[in-house]
Amino acid sequence: MRGIRRDMLKMLAFGGAAALASTAKAQTATNEATLQRIRRTGELRVSILAGEAPFYIKNLAAGTWEGAGMLMAEDIAKVLDVRLTILEGNTSSSIADVQTDKADLAFPFNQSPQRALAVRFTDPIYTQGIVYVSGTNVTGATWDDLNKPEIKIATVIGGLADTLCRRYSPNAQTTAYKTRDDAIVAAQAGRADAFVVAMMQGMGVRAKFPALSRITLLEQPRLNLESCMAIPRDADYEWRDFLNAWIKSARGSRQTTEWILQGFEKIGLERKDIPDDVQAQL
Repeated sequence: MRGIRRDMLKMLAFGGAAALASTAKAQTATNEATLQRIRRTGELRVSILAGEAPFYIKNLAAGTWEGAGMLMAEDIAKVLDVRLTILEGNTSSSIADVQTDKADLAFPFNQSPQRALAVRFTDPIYTQGIVYVSGTNVTGATWDDLNKPEIKIATVIGGLADTLCRRYSPNAQTTAYKTRDDAIVAAQAGRADAFVVAMMQGMGVRAKFPALSRITLLEQPRLNLESCMAIPRDADYEWRDFLNAWIKSARGSRQTTEWILQGFEKIGLERKDIPDDVQAQL
């Protein structure tokens, strides 16, 4: 009887130890830092902003993604010697992908306090100003040039450009539309004289819509918005330090500028079509 009891106690002790080991292993996996996981699995997961030119452009014939963002992601994977896995997302879902550990990286994003509660940000990949795209009926390159009661401006609801228009051009007739496409239609139809938007998006609009061929970088003040990479909020900073070093090297050699210009070429914008003051910000 005593022998049976001893055997049962041993089994219970072994089972408890195994359970503790299993729990510890699960906790280790859960707490594994991003760069450690990438090296262990040999996989870099990037959540892309699908359709956001010049970063992510779908090659319909090949069924693959191209553009500046893809070139950057491929280079990071090459440096790490890992395979690249792409998750298709948007400005909302890509942040969620990073926050919930479905992705190791998503970009480009402007930093905001709200986003910083969910993810961590790297140093900026590039800076961009605010532009307006229009036909030929608007002239001038300053916020004050738009600050006239007869000027009708289209923006997007909730966008930074809408806030800035109301701050720097309060006398203009600013209408915020539900989507970017709605704002573009308003500008094309003449219901708005200009569509005010971040520089990268403005260049994409110029490429797709010939009627809105004029793009002007707004000055006085010229705003420099930093676009960064969103990464998980790891307990350590190894992943962010690596990416910041990669960004510093790529920007210092103007390789990021070259990739962005190649992305613009994918949507039909030649380098000569991009104003010098816009190129200088890349």
